[in-house]
Amino acid sequence: MSLEDKIRKLAASDPPMNVDMALHFDSPTLGAAFDYWTAKCAGRLWPDRKEIDPVDIPKLLPHLALIDVRREEDGELALFSRLAGLELESVFGSLRQRNIADVLAPDTAARWGAVAALSLDCGRPFRLHGLIQHAH
Repeated sequence: MSLEDKIRKLAASDPPMNVDMALHFDSPTLGAAFDYWTAKCAGRLWPDRKEIDPVDIPKLLPHLALIDVRREEDGELALFSRLAGLELESVFGSLRQRNIADVLAPDTAARWGAVAALSLDCGRPFRLHGLIQHAH
């Protein structure tokens, strides 16, 4: 499946998501998060895990999650939440230091996995926005 087809599939999921590859941020909080990320990348595709320090970004913490994405022996992606802000946990419940598949409903965990896979396939950041559907 082409990258464009993967983006179309994710955008058409239920509920639909808008995939913004141009990274237009209306929110100052999201803009600050992207600026921090970009500075830590230092010209690379991704910052190194140890370069992201929550102490540097206290105002952003309620709004973000730091997710480790690991490829399992069977080739599937596994997502592990190292840190989750209170805004995210108010929607999804406790995520910190937990496997996403163990915490979220299967369809929601699969959606997060599809986003992680798209991120790896794109090799660059993108922004998603839309409605969140989750029951916990």
